[in-house]
Amino acid sequence: MIGQAYDGINEGDFPVSIDGRQTPQDSEFRRLMQGNITADPTDTSGQSFAVVWFDDRNASAPLSADPYSAVTNSDVIVSQTWDGGETWSPPAAIALPRDQFMPWAAYDAGGRLRVGFFDRSYDPSNHAYGYTVATETSSGSLSFTEAEATSVLSDPTQGNRWFAATVDANFPDATRFIGDYSGVAAVGNDLVVSWTDLRNQACLGGLCAAGQTQYVARMP
Repeated sequence: MIGQAYDGINEGDFPVSIDGRQTPQDSEFRRLMQGNITADPTDTSGQSFAVVWFDDRNASAPLSADPYSAVTNSDVIVSQTWDGGETWSPPAAIALPRDQFMPWAAYDAGGRLRVGFFDRSYDPSNHAYGYTVATETSSGSLSFTEAEATSVLSDPTQGNRWFAATVDANFPDATRFIGDYSGVAAVGNDLVVSWTDLRNQACLGGLCAAGQTQYVARMP
């Protein structure tokens, strides 16, 4: 066992959406409990790996099951092994304010862990998200610097065209789904990242509102 994951919908770890799925505050979209394990290509012994996931361990408990009453604070959690999984470093959060979720990680050619994730730290209200890449300052350090891949934030809490639901009148047309299969891939010392973005308007039947588009960026 590497560590606990604080992701239950019955334990006060997350509020619950209209569909009965984990969701962040003021939202209705499902939070796919995404994470992965990745191998360091610079370790010729094949013993160095990292695992990433996200959970709500740093939120103030207990949380309300109502997303419009709860204040969430989910973080990306990282742990590494240098002995093929016999032992792991204590799970550590990438320290950013507000919600970060659905990470994916890869090592670059220099042996530095790179992690991409949806990130609400850009919005003081904890509503709109961007996409962030965290990069280890040196191989194995689990100390990170962050850079934003997005140039425009996306707001899943209101004004959406697809999978929309109005549960709270202050948040009309909240999306129930953000197309949550983001990912990253290392290309040398660069990282190619892909995420679902809600910045573009989609029109159908005379109605225009936020749509869903896949965006890609290459991060040096």
